Amino acid sequence: MLLAMARSSLPPRRSAGRVAERRARERHRAQAAKVRELLQAQYREPPGLDELAAQLGVSRFHLSRSFSREFGLSITDMLTTIRMERAREMLSSGEYSIKQVAAAVGYANGHYFAKVFRRVSGLTPSEYQLRTAERAARRAAH
Repeated sequence: MLLAMARSSLPPRRSAGRVAERRARERHRAQAAKVRELLQAQYREPPGLDELAAQLGVSRFHLSRSFSREFGLSITDMLTTIRMERAREMLSSGEYSIKQVAAAVGYANGHYFAKVFRRVSGLTPSEYQLRTAERAARRAAH
């Protein structure tokens, strides 16, 4: 009876399973973060899923699932997001043609780039360029 009371007054010990699960989650987060870093650095010609998985020593299925859980996006959707952010920056500058922007962010086909850009932003690249130029002109006037 005394032994049972003594055990119940001690804080519960962490089970080895919980520690292993936490370490696995941390490892998955680190892998997902590494993939995002690689995509940000190499968005023009990103490594494929097989290459990414091999670099990290995991299966492509595991990497894809871990990435989606961490960021709420597939690897492909994250790549598109990164490319479109860079495209908006370039289009806003007014220094580049739409064709130049498409090539710079990794799209060999300008028409496909315009289609993806419109799906993501709701505007065509030329409409986006025009609106950002108008905003810049209004700011300069004030």
